Amino acid sequence: MLAAPCQGLIRTETGRTLSYHPESPAYRPSMNGFISYAHADFAMFEHVRRGLAPVARAFGIDFWHDQNLHTGQDWHPEIQAAIARADVIVALVSYESLYSPYISDHELPAMQARSKASGTPILPVVLNQCLWEYQFGGTQLAPTFGGKLLPVADWKPQRNGYHRACQQTADAITRRYGPPPKGTP
Repeated sequence: MLAAPCQGLIRTETGRTLSYHPESPAYRPSMNGFISYAHADFAMFEHVRRGLAPVARAFGIDFWHDQNLHTGQDWHPEIQAAIARADVIVALVSYESLYSPYISDHELPAMQARSKASGTPILPVVLNQCLWEYQFGGTQLAPTFGGKLLPVADWKPQRNGYHRACQQTADAITRRYGPPPKGTP
């Protein structure tokens, strides 16, 4: 650790910022996440979001998604700002997300720029059969089974696909940032 706990914030050697909560002996990470998805995939997004809840609690990740927008907000700058501050990006890849001009023309370039500038991992989760190779061709995707990609929709039962995708996402976050702090809820 590079700073004393009494300062409230510390930064680790990997650049991870941790905040100190005086009511708890544990340091809590303060990380931002972003989840990209197509609205047609909302039900699948909800499964992934709920599946990542223990990961978010353990690492202190506040996953931003467009359900955080409020009436009257200009959503484009809000989405761009959320991507720009993300420490972790989860991209839900599907037939519908690849079809989306907004994701292809705005979100994906911003996510790639953030990743290139800061090393923020982009963690693609393939929801259904689609031409993912055109946007994520050189990237390891989740979920896999036996070393091969198996989209969530193709798992029997499907909840096992969600579980595997969330497990592999958690593993990637751990590899990038280290294990969650001891004593996390």
